[in-house]
Amino acid sequence: MSAVGDILGVPADRRGLLWLDSYEYGARLAGTTSHDLVRSVADTVMALFDTYRLLRPDVVAVPAGGFYDVEGAEPQPESDPVTVLRELWRTSPGPGTLREVLDGIANLVGGASRVALVLPSPTRWLAMAGVGDPDEDMVDSVALYLAEHLRTFGDAPVAAVVVDEGGAKADAAVVGDLYRSVLNVAEHFGWARGVAAGAPSDAVALLDTVDFVLLDDMDLDDALAQWQAGRPVGGGLSHEWWLTGGQIPDELPPGTFGFGSVPCDVEPEAILACVQRFRAALGAA
Repeated sequence: MSAVGDILGVPADRRGLLWLDSYEYGARLAGTTSHDLVRSVADTVMALFDTYRLLRPDVVAVPAGGFYDVEGAEPQPESDPVTVLRELWRTSPGPGTLREVLDGIANLVGGASRVALVLPSPTRWLAMAGVGDPDEDMVDSVALYLAEHLRTFGDAPVAAVVVDEGGAKADAAVVGDLYRSVLNVAEHFGWARGVAAGAPSDAVALLDTVDFVLLDDMDLDDALAQWQAGRPVGGGLSHEWWLTGGQIPDELPPGTFGFGSVPCDVEPEAILACVQRFRAALGAA
């Protein structure tokens, strides 16, 4: 198993790990939306836990962005987007709610799975604040303040932090240079450091800076090539994979790192069958 597997506590006799982005799916099963779910700590924790009990991933990922009302933040006169975001992180109730969710889900899953905190990247935070094409200085400033904010979670029950580019490409130079302050804080607290992207990205270059990469659009053949090369690149469970029944090869290589978003347009029974097939191939009980 890879170093990230060691950090996340995957048993040595397993062929790999399974990481599912299932937050939207969990909200669907709970009969609500992810936007409404975050209004209640108890509802959010139970939706995460119910999805975990059903699918049994090795990582329970908690996306942070929805806990912060960026659109509702009221800028002060002449304030810039960087200041708006800094004040949001400093004064909004979002961090307290998020921390309660992290504590709650970690308590429920115990040592069976690890908890990961998924943060919008500095570039995404700016996009959420209405800045579509920020310059490097602005991104760097936001990253510094985000790193400062991340320190407030230093004693949270988190095994990994993911900087998430959403549907965009993850640029290795941007991650390595402009996001460095955020990654340094994660390293300081002993958290595995990852980057996620929804568009094709150079995983090899990204691994010069982070411990693992999550690529939502990577098909299984491309993912297999990464796993066979021993790279901690999560992928393979693309939307097409779920739609076509979750086919896998006869044998998965050691270091397999299955990752994908659980779709909301596939029947729950089909989702469960895909996951059970993949877990069995990993040697998971």
